[in-house]
Amino acid sequence: MAKASLRLEPREFLEFIRLFGFGSETGISLLGESPGKVASLDEWSERSQITMAFGQEIAVTPLQMANAFATVANGGKLMVPRIVRAIVDQNTEVTERFEPVRVRTVISKKTSRRLKEYCRAVVEEGTGSKAGLEFLRVAGKTGTAQKASPKGGYHRKKFVASFVGFAPDEDPAIVCLVTLDEPNFSNRFGGVSAAPVFARITEAIASSSHVFDDVLTRVLVDEAAAPGPIFKTPNFLRMDREAAMERARAFDLNLFCRGDVGEVVSQEPDPGVAMGRDEVVRVYLSGTPSDAKSKTTPDLRGLPIRLAKRRAVGAGFRCKVVGSGIVERQSPKPGGVTKTGVIKIYCRSGALRQKTG
Repeated sequence: MAKASLRLEPREFLEFIRLFGFGSETGISLLGESPGKVASLDEWSERSQITMAFGQEIAVTPLQMANAFATVANGGKLMVPRIVRAIVDQNTEVTERFEPVRVRTVISKKTSRRLKEYCRAVVEEGTGSKAGLEFLRVAGKTGTAQKASPKGGYHRKKFVASFVGFAPDEDPAIVCLVTLDEPNFSNRFGGVSAAPVFARITEAIASSSHVFDDVLTRVLVDEAAAPGPIFKTPNFLRMDREAAMERARAFDLNLFCRGDVGEVVSQEPDPGVAMGRDEVVRVYLSGTPSDAKSKTTPDLRGLPIRLAKRRAVGAGFRCKVVGSGIVERQSPKPGGVTKTGVIKIYCRSGALRQKTG
């Protein structure tokens, strides 16, 4: 990074830093946003350009970092981040919509594609391998930063570990930044501690939402990955029953389908988990049986989203998820009846499991 930065004139280097949004507020509709700190040219020392290239002598906010990577993911377009997409009334009619706002074009589409390739290589061949997923191609960059000392300079044993990436790699739908403040010294590297968290977050999004549906349904079967008694469980998420059966036959797997219609909302084992050739893969489809109206809803409170979906499907219902994490409440309540066959579950990270019975 240091050598690459020196290929630019100092003024040009600083211009690109600012074009990516560093040193200024992003414009998000939240109070108290910090612009970060980017020194002007007259404040630079002889080594400033080199040290800024790898993250020292500069202070950026997590939102700025995520938005800069979103610029690469967006084909070079810097956008204003939004907290609210739309305001909707109780009848689900949109009353006010906040459209995306482009600030400027920072880099060309060609340069954006090249940077995506570099970020993909970080996951496939470099320090970010633990961010990779078996069923979805992701890209990103690891970060390992020494913390600045109030007395000047940097702490020798205090670090910030990070991983920022996007998925899917070619046509990104999300950008995610994971930052760990002062992890254990042995876990100070972003590729060791932050990258696996990125993988878990992305996997959770894939299994609990429709964000990656178009990509997941086009994931190809890798015939070369099938041989051997132990291998990684293929991905069946978002497939219909017929497609799931076809994939199972391609891998010569035993597949048990819970339900006949709809799409796979959950599976056991999870995608990418090691399994034996003789084990059974269980998939749970979202379709609602015709007799769901006469059944009472199960208690899903206190369960992770995946387990809640499995229990709902097993009882003949589908889930509509609000939030993430652990199910805090549901509608209808446990023991209730729903005409649509859908249970709406409200989730919150860190919610405590409620006692039932």
